[in-house]
Amino acid sequence: MKGGLPARERLLEQFPLLIQQQSLASLTLDQICQAAQAHRGSFYHAFENKQAWAEAGIEQLWANMQRRLDPVFSPSKTAWERLDAYVDLLESTQCDCDVVAGCPFFSLGSSLGPVDAELRPQLLRVLSGLRRYFESAVRDGQLEGSMREGNAAELAMALYHLIEGSLNQARIQQCGKQLHQLRQSMRWLLSA
Repeated sequence: MKGGLPARERLLEQFPLLIQQQSLASLTLDQICQAAQAHRGSFYHAFENKQAWAEAGIEQLWANMQRRLDPVFSPSKTAWERLDAYVDLLESTQCDCDVVAGCPFFSLGSSLGPVDAELRPQLLRVLSGLRRYFESAVRDGQLEGSMREGNAAELAMALYHLIEGSLNQARIQQCGKQLHQLRQSMRWLLSA
């Protein structure tokens, strides 16, 4: 156990970092093992193949993200407090680091090719879960009278597109300014 963690945990810990640096298809087993300071044998003891590593990585990343999102989207907050807290979370995770990484799920999904397309349903499920947080906030905002009327699911999808687009622009430009404008854009999109 290098670094005090079992190899499986170290390998999974590297998942979000590695998939945001390059596509899953171009990522080699040697690169994964080197980043995790693990041997190939340890990799194959923990995972059948790279696909299994990616599947486990997606699940662990989503579980970790849900632990952060649940208090952000607490029903005890108003809808706008939830969305503002989400932008705060994005800014703290994206702008307070050397590299603007964007959404790891979106990054992985946009780099999927035919070889690793089996991950697509899993990613769609995770991204749908993320949109449910937004939809809940939009529905509650409509009930509060602070957000415009309309189909909450469609408005949440538009909000999701706005957020992912802003994250990807920030990633491409390696500049968090896109995220600083996100609050204003969300209000323009959703305000009653």
